[in-house]
Amino acid sequence: MLVEEAVAILKQTVKDATASHALYDQSSDASIDAFVYLVDQYLSSASADASTSKLPTILLDHAKERLAESSYSDVSAATRCLHQVASMCIALDVLALHAQSDGEQQTRLREAIRVLDTSILVSGAPYRGDALRQLVDRLQRHLIDDRTTRHAVAIQKPAPSPLPHLYPRITTIPRIPAPSIAAFLQIMHGQQPVVLTDCISHWPALSTRPWLDLQYLAATMGPDRMVPVEIGASYADDAWTQRLVTVAEFFDRLTGPAEAEPWYLAQHSLFTQFPALAGDIVVPDYCHACPSEHDAAVRMNAWFGPKDTYSPLHTDPFENLLAQVVGYKRAVLVAPCDSAGVYPYDGDTMLHNTAQLDVENPDLDRFPLARTVTCYEAMLEPGDVLYIPVGWWHALRSLSTSFSVSFWFS
Repeated sequence: MLVEEAVAILKQTVKDATASHALYDQSSDASIDAFVYLVDQYLSSASADASTSKLPTILLDHAKERLAESSYSDVSAATRCLHQVASMCIALDVLALHAQSDGEQQTRLREAIRVLDTSILVSGAPYRGDALRQLVDRLQRHLIDDRTTRHAVAIQKPAPSPLPHLYPRITTIPRIPAPSIAAFLQIMHGQQPVVLTDCISHWPALSTRPWLDLQYLAATMGPDRMVPVEIGASYADDAWTQRLVTVAEFFDRLTGPAEAEPWYLAQHSLFTQFPALAGDIVVPDYCHACPSEHDAAVRMNAWFGPKDTYSPLHTDPFENLLAQVVGYKRAVLVAPCDSAGVYPYDGDTMLHNTAQLDVENPDLDRFPLARTVTCYEAMLEPGDVLYIPVGWWHALRSLSTSFSVSFWFS
């Protein structure tokens, strides 16, 4: 019954989206008029048994072309809705075939999940997104997962791996046990990095529902759900790229041979995609120590990957609390006053907030001012929370399989 219900929900959502003018920007658009016409033609011609129409693929190709016309931050909700509607039409095709098929039910369900989840990640699902996410989650729960059982990750505390002694000053970031809100406000006003200890040990992710247990994570997220991964040593490298993969594929790579090219689930809004995981953590009270009228929302992102995944030296426009949940990570920070010594990329590039200096292996001939930089260093272990003041340069390397959560706040 779930499949028939899903088909009905998707058809009605597509009809409502086209009828509500959610696909339009400020004015009528001939190409969108044609898009809506083709959607109507598809819905009226698709039978309840199966559809052989090529229209859904044509619609999705058109939506991809519209998305590619400008940078993602400039894409309107209406344009993103094109992708969502086209993807729902493809999922309808897949599920209609599934509804009459006895031999490939699981395969059809997985394909529908892949199509819908990909659109959620690519388009943001601007039209009734919550209902679509719930539907994808229900489809995943309906599937039987007969794949290999995954066990907890075995992690040993790594040996110290200090920075090369090429800098005049390397300072260890101080560790402070669970400061009061008043004490943390003083830390913030001083704009100095600290490692907060003993303040997240109550999280289920560190105790009753441990994220160290990959079987738990796979079951909670769903092995057929899609996640974005970064591929390459650093996002500043020319060879760096991104890909959408299933949760099962990501975990297989995470636990596979060490020589395999690492995949990094980096800066992803995992807790919007998988609300159940959000129940395993708690937004630290420190994020609300100094409330802002302009932007009170705390932005949460996940950082999950194998040993040696690396984020190069960069800055963020928010105060940041980085909570280490699984494994170990080395953090290297540089104060804003030393910005000249890290050689930021030109402000007109996409890497405007990233340093050219490789802080771990500095080329002092090319970047001589690096000799004047003071580095602040810490090794984070499970239960640590690193406070990174706004505007501070920071580089992070996983010293083992690592799962961190960042909290950006103003």
